[in-house]
Amino acid sequence: MEFFESDCFGMHQLYEDEQRQWDYYSMGLHDSVHDESELETEQQNGEHADGGYDVDVDEIHIEIEGTPIEEGHGRRANRELTLEEKRQLVDEILVNMEGDLLPFGFLSKMARKHNVHRSTTTRWFQVIKKHLGEGTTEMSYVAALHMSSSVIHRLKKKGRLRTHTSTNHPSLTDNHKIARLKWVLSYVHPVPSVGNPNFRDMKHTIHIDEKWFYLNPETRTFYLLPNEDNPYRAQQSRRFKLKAMFMGMFGLFPFVKYDIAKKTSKNRAKGTLETKVVQSVNKDAIRDMLLNHVIPAIHEKWPPHLPKDILIQWDNAKPHQVPKDTEFTEACHAYGFNIEFVYQPAQSLDLNVLDLGVFRVIQSIQYQSFPKSLDELLERVKEAWEGFDPIVNKYTWITLQSFMLEILERKGNKKFVPPHVKKRHLDSLGQLQTCYK
Repeated sequence: MEFFESDCFGMHQLYEDEQRQWDYYSMGLHDSVHDESELETEQQNGEHADGGYDVDVDEIHIEIEGTPIEEGHGRRANRELTLEEKRQLVDEILVNMEGDLLPFGFLSKMARKHNVHRSTTTRWFQVIKKHLGEGTTEMSYVAALHMSSSVIHRLKKKGRLRTHTSTNHPSLTDNHKIARLKWVLSYVHPVPSVGNPNFRDMKHTIHIDEKWFYLNPETRTFYLLPNEDNPYRAQQSRRFKLKAMFMGMFGLFPFVKYDIAKKTSKNRAKGTLETKVVQSVNKDAIRDMLLNHVIPAIHEKWPPHLPKDILIQWDNAKPHQVPKDTEFTEACHAYGFNIEFVYQPAQSLDLNVLDLGVFRVIQSIQYQSFPKSLDELLERVKEAWEGFDPIVNKYTWITLQSFMLEILERKGNKKFVPPHVKKRHLDSLGQLQTCYK
């Protein structure tokens, strides 16, 4: 009610302007019939107000409730819509909107139906578009337009409105887009004489990255029986949450350290080996992780039938500095391996399979458990990794190629809908391509 009765959106002022407009006509100061140039201007203004859909203006010789209006004395006496008429007008506009547009001539038809000037329906249309653009939830639509939530529900059901959860993405400059295009093109084979080019095999490439796993996530969804009590969860601090960082690649390796407890507390006795999280993951911590966990895992688990020339891809975070010391260099070339490190383009999480989906799947599995300590969290994450379906890993690498195709089509931009290619269905039919063309 407040929306239609208040002056917050200037509608009261709009009606006063309309009243002055009709007074201007009624005094004979404007001849809209014989001044063809002004009539053309009015039509052009009508085009702009209606988004290019309706060029009509109300004819001078119209009838209101069967009574003809005399030419030269105004088209009609001005009146203000009642609250129910406003609601009906808003509902009809919303139901007939397609995106932010209306069918050709719709606003003129609504003006004749409700016996108002076309500028009134146009102004309401602009107000509706403004609030639809500002709305974030279904209730915000209802509050902004002061209409029934059932109307919004019907519009969503008919496909006239849709919901979308928007997240912030890293900003891309022209240099970022060029670097992304060059990166994708480096994975494309030269154009063959016959057929289309395709992506080269990525089996020699390993993606690594870090990921925080939390003991107690901020929100959880539970399915309960009608008589079950709602779960109650609490934590000591919302800011300092118990969490652990893992580096993913041929396993998930935690950044932790082990210290002997110096004092007895309610949680442990003196002399107990205590697990602590490495809070500052700097270049020394990265070097230790690579040298003692990542590279040994490659030596142990690398398929023997594949070449031992390996590229390790990671982002260009500040701690990600390739060590140049002799010990690290020898480890990269031990057992006939040739391990090199490459940096993916900046602001390009979508070019790393771990950020693209692998981490999310493992985290969803880990969130099905309820660890109570850091040691339990480490164990649950390890179990989630072991329970991770390797077929999903294969699908994620195929998704990476579909993202690369989108990057080429969008000229390096990342403003696109993640493509869905029905990988599992195609795989069941034996039609899934491992290298896109």
